Amino acid sequence: MNVKHKYPCTHCKSEVYFQPSSTMASNSAALDDGFVFITSNDGGGGQTPTNNTTSLNIECNHSGKIERIEDIEYLTEDILSSITIGEDLKKNTKLSTLINDLYLCNTCMTDLFGGLSEEIEQLELECKLYDEKLKKSKKFDTNGMYKKYMKEMDELRNEELVLREQVNVIQNDRHRIGRNITSLQTEYNTQQESEKNYWKIYFQFIHNNQFLAEENRRKSQLIDKEDKIRRKSPLAGMFHLWYEGSYGTINGLRMGRLRHDPVSWEEINAAWGLAVLLLDLTAQQLNNFKFTKYKLVPKASCSSIKELESGDKYDLFFSSTRNIQSFNEGMKCFLFCLEELCQHIGIVVPGSSIGTRLIVKADEGKIQDLSMLYSVEREYEWTKALKYLIINLKFVQKNVIK
Repeated sequence: MNVKHKYPCTHCKSEVYFQPSSTMASNSAALDDGFVFITSNDGGGGQTPTNNTTSLNIECNHSGKIERIEDIEYLTEDILSSITIGEDLKKNTKLSTLINDLYLCNTCMTDLFGGLSEEIEQLELECKLYDEKLKKSKKFDTNGMYKKYMKEMDELRNEELVLREQVNVIQNDRHRIGRNITSLQTEYNTQQESEKNYWKIYFQFIHNNQFLAEENRRKSQLIDKEDKIRRKSPLAGMFHLWYEGSYGTINGLRMGRLRHDPVSWEEINAAWGLAVLLLDLTAQQLNNFKFTKYKLVPKASCSSIKELESGDKYDLFFSSTRNIQSFNEGMKCFLFCLEELCQHIGIVVPGSSIGTRLIVKADEGKIQDLSMLYSVEREYEWTKALKYLIINLKFVQKNVIK
């Protein structure tokens, strides 16, 4: 019974089948041409097996191929290190002599020798190029070149020494500049702090000045306001002099009496009280003025006027026909005081031309040729004279306030 053993190619691992045959032991031609047997002792290729090697019938299927020259360099070493024999082959005592042998198929051996040939050609080409370079190098004056290179080396060393000295100088300058920078930085920081403190003090000073200026401005405003209040006469707000139809009015109270539009004596007396008070306060506003003959006694609806020399007192209100003579004499004295004050204002008050001033004849008790003396028959004339009296009081009030 013929038994075939499967064994791989050492390089390409293609499956190779072989069968031991006793009749072919002495015939080396019985080996298959597609399989090459190499012993591990001499490492050669394409040799016939030795006497101690069993003859084999071999079938080989090959598909491997060497594609690079680099594969050839380590091919033998790879083949020697990659031999693997199946367990069934190791157990066969008749084939134990094949364990140390190498097996290559014909295709792998052909590729091996082809790659080695290419490598040899490249090595020969490199040797040729090397010989050419060697011949060219012998043509140069190596001694002169050596001296030239040594001279250049000396120059470079000298230049290196000079540059090193310059580097040392530069490093020293750098250290010195670094110290100067540190000193300047410290001084700069000090200056920054000083400047910061300066601006802080400056802005505080500006703030204080602005605050003081504002306080002074407010103080000046208050002083001016106080002066204005002090200089301002209360006469403008206290007394309103105007007219209502044929009547002159003071604070809305009518002065005069007409038959078709009668006014009560209480209203007339109250108006006379305000007129006396206005004239008296106006005289007090003028520091250097005093009435020469009379003194006003304001008492609301019961006001009067007093003669300074004799001490006689005259009424400036009407109560009944019994005091009509005193009332007329009092109005005549009041007209005298008004004329005296108007003349003084015309002298001491600059530009005292505000308003209209009517002609007063105090001795006759007339104003603008109208009598100030009351009688039932002359009520219309008396009412008109009182209206002119209000006009002169308005003249006094405006000029004194100014």
